[in-house]
Amino acid sequence: MTEVTHDQLLGERLQLTQLPRGHRVGTDAVLLAAMTADINATDIVDVGAATGAIGLMLGLKNTKAHLVFIEQDKQLAELCLKNVSQNGFSERAEVINADIFDKNSLKALGIKAGIADLVVTNPPFVEEGEVRLSPDIAKQKAHALPKGGLDLWIKAAAYLLRAKGTMALIQRADKLLECLEAFPKDFGAFRIRMIHPREGEAAVRVVIRAIKGRKSPTIIEAPLYLHGSDGKFTLEAEVMHRGDWSAQ
Repeated sequence: MTEVTHDQLLGERLQLTQLPRGHRVGTDAVLLAAMTADINATDIVDVGAATGAIGLMLGLKNTKAHLVFIEQDKQLAELCLKNVSQNGFSERAEVINADIFDKNSLKALGIKAGIADLVVTNPPFVEEGEVRLSPDIAKQKAHALPKGGLDLWIKAAAYLLRAKGTMALIQRADKLLECLEAFPKDFGAFRIRMIHPREGEAAVRVVIRAIKGRKSPTIIEAPLYLHGSDGKFTLEAEVMHRGDWSAQ
């Protein structure tokens, strides 16, 4: 039997079974969900879902939304399905074990263009050749894309959105321009928020939201500082991790 851990998110409101090594859910997933929770979505797709944390967190907020989780790793997809079940989402969610780059396979599984009004994604943070990859195969798959893969990933995720739908992603801060260049030309109304470990330090992550078929001006939001001088979460970061998103 595969070894797993049993964890909780959002003040123990979300139960998460995951692998002890490889891809494990952390702050990035919580931040993306928290910064997307204000969107009243009816059809949510979590691209590269892994064990499903981001989509499930949004499912708690959007209680009537239909959820689709797309994950190419079979083992992670099986854990995602388990998490869907143990959190009571089985009647309004489906898990698709497929490669986001393979449109034909996705279509065969019923995943077509324009199925979502909200797509969320946490793409792998590096591409082949950028860094020395971990010898752990699971970590490689979770954190590395083929050369040019970030551009392809964003375009593949955008393909799933209907007009006026929103895509939201979290990525390394130094990949901001690369991400913006990857969005198809019909996207606009960008909202960009930089995430810093603490005040006075360079940003390490960025959350980008954009709407398909809208050309409103870009908004650069106030930065998020994760930790104070005492090393603890700032109040805003703590609220996000509790899942008390109405208090933001």
